[in-house]
Amino acid sequence: MIWLTRVTGLASVVSGLAIATGMFFPSVESGTGRAVFISFLIGLFTWINFRGMRLSANVISFLTVGKLVPLLSLILVWLFSQPGFELPGSNATLSSWGSALLLLVFMFGGYDVIPVPAGEVKAPTRVVPQALMISVVFVSSIFILLQLVAESSLPGLVSSKTPLADAGGVLLGTHGALFVAIGSILAMAGNNMGQVLTGSRELYGMAAQGDLPKALKSIHSKYRTPANAILITAVAGWLMALSGSFVILAMSSAMARLVVYVGTAGSVIRLRQLEGKQGLRRAEFCVPLGSLIPVIAIAASVVVMLGASQAQFAAGLGALTVGSGLYYFGRRTNR
Repeated sequence: MIWLTRVTGLASVVSGLAIATGMFFPSVESGTGRAVFISFLIGLFTWINFRGMRLSANVISFLTVGKLVPLLSLILVWLFSQPGFELPGSNATLSSWGSALLLLVFMFGGYDVIPVPAGEVKAPTRVVPQALMISVVFVSSIFILLQLVAESSLPGLVSSKTPLADAGGVLLGTHGALFVAIGSILAMAGNNMGQVLTGSRELYGMAAQGDLPKALKSIHSKYRTPANAILITAVAGWLMALSGSFVILAMSSAMARLVVYVGTAGSVIRLRQLEGKQGLRRAEFCVPLGSLIPVIAIAASVVVMLGASQAQFAAGLGALTVGSGLYYFGRRTNR
């Protein structure tokens, strides 16, 4: 299920990338142009990931800086130009709230990729918890501020295909819209790079510990990267991107992510009980308040999942079925 979040995330965001790029080149928004554009991008991300972790990390770092500069500029201009504003009212129904919450889970969910490449990080037991906390606070603050920027600047926000670029046009003029649009494109490209990198490492990790077929732990002879896992992750994301829409894929990704959150929070409670027993050493970082936060996390995840449609539940059940089959096959063949 966690791998499914990477694949559907890759597919949904590269679809959004085609929409954003359509602001400059309308031909890539639909039809053959969209298919060619998406195929080229995923092929490029795959090639970079084949070449190694260092190159992949450097590209992601470059794209991260490139996206933060225009987004932070937009927020600063808005803060100094908006002494006060009122958010519009809402007539949302309970079902629409459920759909909105699923999209929010997708939007705020990127922090969970941080532990994935921890095996290739220096001092992971110290820096990974720090990175998780910093990213949650920093990214949440930026997303909330950007939402306020869009809500207060765009009367026709609901109908906007590129809301941040349109907000940039209102606050910064034509050049500002271009500046923010480029930042949005870089943001989505960086997300795609990260999805291929982390998705492939998850497949490799599960295969390496005997949970999936051995072919998925194949290492490239020259670049020392998980070649088969990278290829399968990229191809799966490519096929989904060509066949689905951004919103549907984003919600599917959120459903898969929530299943993983419930399992992770439950494992924290269990690991607390086993600390110091069965050779399990005490963790270097522990979330405070005992089991309270994991219990709240489980309850919140279940509440949001209840807002899913029957089709989304069916898709999640199908993914669990396929994943269980792969797990069973992998364990059986590895034995």
